[in-house]
Amino acid sequence: MTWEELLADSLDMSDEVHCFREEDKPAFRKSKAQMARFYQRMIDIENNKIKQIFRPRVLSDTPEQHLTAEEMEAELAGKKVCSQAHHFANLAINHYNNIEENIVKIELCTVLLSNCFHEICGSTYAHVNFTARAQNDDQAKKSLYFAELKLNPDLLAKRMERFAELSLDPNIVGCADDIEPMCVVSIHNLQGSCFGGCHEINRRIDYVMTRNQDYERCHSCSDRIKHPYGTEFVAGHDSSKIPYYTAG
Repeated sequence: MTWEELLADSLDMSDEVHCFREEDKPAFRKSKAQMARFYQRMIDIENNKIKQIFRPRVLSDTPEQHLTAEEMEAELAGKKVCSQAHHFANLAINHYNNIEENIVKIELCTVLLSNCFHEICGSTYAHVNFTARAQNDDQAKKSLYFAELKLNPDLLAKRMERFAELSLDPNIVGCADDIEPMCVVSIHNLQGSCFGGCHEINRRIDYVMTRNQDYERCHSCSDRIKHPYGTEFVAGHDSSKIPYYTAG
């Protein structure tokens, strides 16, 4: 069928007789009319080919921001936070407090946002925002934090094995939850500055990248999730966004 014949077919309403009900015909005619308009825009009938019609890419960026913990909390007030985000934030807090060099230990105030995603290599990562302050000090100032976590496949396999063992023999001492497969890669205080993710925009990139890797921003997260400068975290740099659209 030529493109001209496709257009003629879309303008032909005679096959509305195949509608089971009379009330279905208006919707059928509307659908056919929409298809006809589509073909009229796309088809060069004289040359029997598709016109090359492209929507121009609008380039933008996520600017450097200076946000307080209170501003982020207010922006997300009333939003439901998933249990996964709480889990990631608590892992990050525990990781931070277990580092000997961190003399001032912190406690969790508010869990804000998280995103779990896959890289093209198959590795699974997570980014999470939360607020925290110094432990046992109600007067301490809150700070906004970012943490990156990575799934350890070996630990996940051990956890699944433990679940299987416990299901087969209830007398086994232990708990599968003792094996945590998500490991904290880094945690950052965003008190100085932060950058939103670029997942929903086409970022203007003015330097030559290697394999689409933009090491200035995160392309897996939306602008709502705040990050340090891109060189401070490992994952989310694929500017093609292909692995992030297919993440489960």
